[in-house]
Amino acid sequence: LRIGTWLANHLECPYLITVHDYVSRTEKFPVNWDLCKGIIAVSESVTRDLCTNRKISPEKVQVIRSGVDVVQSEDLRIPLESGRIPVVGTACPLETTKGLPFFLGAAAKVLSTGRDVEFLVAGAGPEERNLRRLTRELGISERVTFVPYLLDFAPSLQAMDIFVLPSLQQGLGTIMLEAMALGRPVIATRVGGAYSVVHDHVTGLLVPPSNSGELADRMVELLGDPSKARDIGEAARQMVAAEYPLEGMVARTAELYRQSIGERVPALAQASAEPAGQPLRSV
Repeated sequence: LRIGTWLANHLECPYLITVHDYVSRTEKFPVNWDLCKGIIAVSESVTRDLCTNRKISPEKVQVIRSGVDVVQSEDLRIPLESGRIPVVGTACPLETTKGLPFFLGAAAKVLSTGRDVEFLVAGAGPEERNLRRLTRELGISERVTFVPYLLDFAPSLQAMDIFVLPSLQQGLGTIMLEAMALGRPVIATRVGGAYSVVHDHVTGLLVPPSNSGELADRMVELLGDPSKARDIGEAARQMVAAEYPLEGMVARTAELYRQSIGERVPALAQASAEPAGQPLRSV
């Protein structure tokens, strides 16, 4: 954000800011409203956070939800197929706000019941070392696979039978939407944008944040009822196809950029109006 806004200010170029998650109170959020033509927020909860904690006028913020590609049903791998060891996983930056210790705590509780389950953590970040240490302390290292430094989460999502979003706060959850688009049943915490997407026992299961016990119970619930898990995954896939299409997000974002470019700032208008044969300012 700092580099982008600095460059726009230096070039006197209009710009938009897209906010995917909550902005930390300690994080600088520089906005030059002479050049910034608005803010794109990925969910209503992110909008509320910007207006409340950053005192940004609601008129300056427009919600454009993340969009994802939806896989056709005939190309999907069926979750929790018999004859396969089920995989319960999560994918995200490995940061404290993602609640991953509670995911690992739930994994330990599920394994303590004697179930044959594998767990997958896809992503990299500052908490990776602590999370690996926690798996050793919980005695579940042989059942937890870490897959860091991915350019694309798709292979990891395809390997999962159940996707878990244990976040303590969440702007929306684009990776969760990608898992839903693959027909994967989702267990998510009742926070932020994720809470607005997952309808309990319809398009996913909801649990309180910071609660390994209830998270483990919901994992066991889906593992023990593959038919229910598949029904939830299919309902989520259809919901994402209807409400979060990639084409819609791209079209709305492109239109907003076209409008912003049309609201040319004086310096740009003057540069574009210079007579032919004279050098234009670099923009």
